[in-house]
Amino acid sequence: MPAEEEVDINALVQRAQVLRHRLERAQQDLSRIEAEGHGGGGLVRAVMSAENALVALTIDTSVIDPDDPETLCALVLEAVNDASRGIALRREERMSGITDGFTGGAPMPMRSRPRVVPLVPNRPAAGEGFRDGQRPPGQG
Repeated sequence: MPAEEEVDINALVQRAQVLRHRLERAQQDLSRIEAEGHGGGGLVRAVMSAENALVALTIDTSVIDPDDPETLCALVLEAVNDASRGIALRREERMSGITDGFTGGAPMPMRSRPRVVPLVPNRPAAGEGFRDGQRPPGQG
């Protein structure tokens, strides 16, 4: 950052407030989403909430075989995992739209003006100005 520039704090605070408002709205929106997943080409259907809770499970009777519970388990897992991926994808899509406009790829807002100069005149350089040639702790 050039010496004449500094971060425009007011603009940065305004952007942060906009981002906070967008995040609050996104959290409300996300709390209401659901995603549907399928297993076995739709023979098993699972619906998950934004909190990753299974809210519905539908199983076609053609896949219920008492002699083959493993297949049914695999189809249920497939449907639940599919729904879970759907929730994660929706959450990611919604949240990426929030932060896109925050910086927009542009640098932080800057304004040109002289940097603040310390008010201590003739401040000694590091390691200078100590009695008896001593140095501050940690400098040897």
